[in-house]
Amino acid sequence: MPFRTWLRPEYVSTGHEARVDFAVFGPFDLDVPIDRESYRSERLPAGFELVQFDRDRQVDAFRRQFALPAWKLAAVDDPALAEAASDAPQMVLLRGTVRDPQTLNFLRDSIGIVSYLLDCGGLAVFDSQSLQLWNAERWRGELFAAERPMPHRHVVIVRSPEPNRGTQWIHTRGMRIFGRPDLSVRGVGSNYQVGIVELFNRYIEYQANGGEILADDVVTMDGLPEGGICRPDSQLDHPDFGNAHVEIVWPAGSLEG
Repeated sequence: MPFRTWLRPEYVSTGHEARVDFAVFGPFDLDVPIDRESYRSERLPAGFELVQFDRDRQVDAFRRQFALPAWKLAAVDDPALAEAASDAPQMVLLRGTVRDPQTLNFLRDSIGIVSYLLDCGGLAVFDSQSLQLWNAERWRGELFAAERPMPHRHVVIVRSPEPNRGTQWIHTRGMRIFGRPDLSVRGVGSNYQVGIVELFNRYIEYQANGGEILADDVVTMDGLPEGGICRPDSQLDHPDFGNAHVEIVWPAGSLEG
C-alpha cells in the first residue's frame, strides 16, 4: 500500500532545491533491515545518500562534523546531548537535495529513516540547517509521531539583540529543507516582537506548503505598521542563514516602538 502523500497545497514552481542534512550519532546495530511500513518510508529519496562512519577508521569525518560553526552553535543549547554525540563511536549522514519538490514525501521518507536509525541505537540527531540537536524521545514525539509535516519543528526563529539600539534582529533558520528562503526583519522594538514572530509563523507554514514570497510583496497584518516590503536575496551561502532569505523592510524607525 502506498503511504499518504505529504501534500503542498500552496505549491508553485520556483526551481529551488530543498535540502536535507541530518547527522545521527550512536552505537548502531543495523543488522535488522528497515521495515518500510513501520517507518512510513518508501525508499531513500532519489539523489540522497546514507553514509555510515566509524570513529576508529574515519576520524577526519568526525573532526569535520564537529568543526562546523553550525555544530558549535547547536551544542550550546544542549551541551549534555552534544557531548554524548561527540563521544559516539559511529555517525550516519543522511543528506541530499530535491529540485522543486511538489510534495514533501522526501521529508516523510527521511524522517522515517532517521527514526529507524534511532531505534537501532542512535542517541542524537543534528540538523545543521536549523542548528538543532534532537534526542531520540523528542524526535519521535515531535516529528515521527505526528504522521504529517511539522514545519515549525524544522525551522527556528532566532532573536538577536542589536547593540546600542534596544531593538532585535529576528530571523529564521531551516527553511532550506522546504526549498524556500529564510526570513529576516531588523530593528524590531519590544512592541512589535510578538507580531513579527506571528508573521514569521504564517510565512513558515505558507512556504512549507509550497507558497512563494515575491519581490515587493507588501506585508499587511493587524498589529504591524504599514509599509513592510519583501526583498528576496538569493545568496545560498549567506553565513547568517545558510540559505537564501527574504529581508522584510519597513521605513526607518517604524518598528522601534
